[in-house]
Amino acid sequence: MILEYGHQASYFDWSHIQPEIAGFTRVCTYDRAGYGWSDASPRPRLPSVMAEELHALLDAAGEKAPYVLVAHSFGGFNAVMFTHKFPDEVSGLVLVDGLHTFSEFPFEFPEKASLRMMQLVMHFGLPRWRHWCGGAGPAAIRREKEAISCRPELYDAFYRERAAFGTGVAEIRGITHLGSVPLIVIAHDPKIGNMSPQFWQQAQQQKLQLSTNSELVIATGSGHDIPLVHPDVIVTAVRKLVQSPGTGGHPGNSLR
Repeated sequence: MILEYGHQASYFDWSHIQPEIAGFTRVCTYDRAGYGWSDASPRPRLPSVMAEELHALLDAAGEKAPYVLVAHSFGGFNAVMFTHKFPDEVSGLVLVDGLHTFSEFPFEFPEKASLRMMQLVMHFGLPRWRHWCGGAGPAAIRREKEAISCRPELYDAFYRERAAFGTGVAEIRGITHLGSVPLIVIAHDPKIGNMSPQFWQQAQQQKLQLSTNSELVIATGSGHDIPLVHPDVIVTAVRKLVQSPGTGGHPGNSLR
């Protein structure tokens, strides 16, 4: 079981989920290149590249396929690409409010300036002092989250990843089908957020069409932050895939 977080997030987003999953199967989280304590990568921050880097990491760590991939938000692009590139190594896929590809998500100047400014002032300790980095989550892990988040190198990774969004969307648009891999699409409550009901439905349908063996689960009462707001929905979906014949689930431990 591999947990993949979203853009400008961290493995801490799975803090409510990883211990629960570890009770019934082996589960791994990791830091993408440039995130956490992982070194930056000289390669473009594209789903094709990040899927290959994850594959190399799993091989180097001695982890054995098949894997169930659980991905939140932007991480869904990487999980879809991994499944596309290494279909024989994926036995199930959970897309947690994954991104759609109807937009190229243009990287506008205000966002560029904000990320570069944060990268600059990080050298002086201001963001950590003002608690501008670290994000949401349990108070018990806030200091550790700030330790991995309040670093200028991380904001450079954010910038590079964000700048590659348009090309990444084009890559994912080229993947129209993943065969019959078991796929659970978990979506935020359509009553929450700024999506129209029609667009919300269209976005979910796009993901469901990736597999002939897919289903939709709605995280009622939750917006985009489903891993923090409704972790039980994700754990239930994972348990269902792991307990299905052929997914390769087994009791195990959690690995960072």
